[in-house]
Amino acid sequence: MKRTTRLNAFTLIELLTVLAILGILMALVSSGIMNAVNHARRATATVAVKNIAHAVRAYSIDYGRYPAVAMPSGPDNNLFVIVGESEALATSGNAGLFNALRAIPSGANEGHALNPRRQRYFEGNPATSSRPPRGGFADGTLFPPELAGCYLDPWGRQYTVIMDADGDDSLSLGLIYADLAAPGNVLRQNPAVISLAADGIRGAKGYEGLLEKPGGMTPPDDLLSWR
Repeated sequence: MKRTTRLNAFTLIELLTVLAILGILMALVSSGIMNAVNHARRATATVAVKNIAHAVRAYSIDYGRYPAVAMPSGPDNNLFVIVGESEALATSGNAGLFNALRAIPSGANEGHALNPRRQRYFEGNPATSSRPPRGGFADGTLFPPELAGCYLDPWGRQYTVIMDADGDDSLSLGLIYADLAAPGNVLRQNPAVISLAADGIRGAKGYEGLLEKPGGMTPPDDLLSWR
């Protein structure tokens, strides 16, 4: 009488099932990690925009004006200086502003022209040298020359800073966010500091150029110093 022996081995279907389960688990873990990383980056940028605003205000209290680091933009009744990301309509990078705030005699602050007292209003960590550099100051030779001295958010984009330039200490941001163009949307918390967050655009996909999603209760995607 013949005996049959069952080999303790996986069938092809069983192997494919195991691989599919592992793939699903890895996708879930990867998604969870990315969400946690993005949440941490948003928390870091939220603190940074408020700290930048505080530093610029401290400068204005000492000098009676905001740093003149670029030519004013906007209509005659709403002149402002804006530095940072071109996507946010900035006319120049933010290095000149932070050179003044950090008492570094370079660029717009050559010879300490904007900060003759050499008071340091802001401190920050160096950016990582990853591609793109992110999360701090692009100081040193490891970074592209066009980013030298710029302060970068956790996604590698410049913080955008908007400062009053006509003396009324108020800002209308309708040129930047179309849904803030109404006369009642005047910002009286100078300066306005913005991080464009992960997507790098004003607003978000589906409502580009707007601060908030129309008809929804979704918080703004961009990170703002006044909220």
